[in-house]
This record gives sequence, structure tokens and C-alpha cells, in this order.
Amino acid sequence: VLAGLFMTLAVQSSGITNSIMVPLVAAGVLSMPNAFPVILGADLGTTATAVLASVAASSPEALVIAMAHVVINFAGIFVFYPMKVRQVPIRMAQWLSKTAVANKTWVAVYIITVFVAAPVLILILS
Repeated sequence: VLAGLFMTLAVQSSGITNSIMVPLVAAGVLSMPNAFPVILGADLGTTATAVLASVAASSPEALVIAMAHVVINFAGIFVFYPMKVRQVPIRMAQWLSKTAVANKTWVAVYIITVFVAAPVLILILS
């Protein structure tokens, strides 16, 4: 977790950290269970940018939102990092990758469902 945190702090982008992890896992250099804590750390590291921006804004509301971001990411680590629970997202990712390799249309359906249909449905319902 600390490796991902410090890497993200250095490059100021969890996207870069995560983008480095994907080919390392795909090439077999790093296992998915070993990459998972780095990705969690990257998600935590991205909160530093929000905290810095909130301090620069000098607004109490901005700091509250930034700290909520930190708390949510810490909560995610405490939920998903314990040994037995950690296997759930790893197995889900492995299943999704095997399904995507077997059926390329599944990738399009997944992307449309998760990034278009679900947000639109949430907006409609809210």
C-alpha cells in the first residue's frame, strides 16, 4: 500500500501508477495479489492532491470534501485489504479478464453498462 501511495505522490497521478501495474501483471512480472495493495495505495495517494487543492482554496467546505475523500479511501483499504476479503475483488478481476479474453463483445457491454447506463440510471433515480 505504501509503495502505491508514494509512487502516486511522486507522479501526482494514480492513473499513471495503475497504468504501470497493468502491463506488469499482464507480463507476469507482478502477480495480481501483489499489485492489488499498490493500487489501493495509489488510490490513497490521489487524495493528497485533493487535500493540497483544498488548502490552496482556503475554504472550509473544500477541506471537508478533501478529508471525506481521504476517509473514503482509508475505509476502502480497511474493507478490502484484510486477507480473506482481499480475494473478492481479485477473483472478480480475474473472472472479468477471462471473460473479456473469451468474448470481446463483453468488454463493450461492460463499459457501456458501468460507465454509461448505470450513471444515467442513478441520475434518473436521484
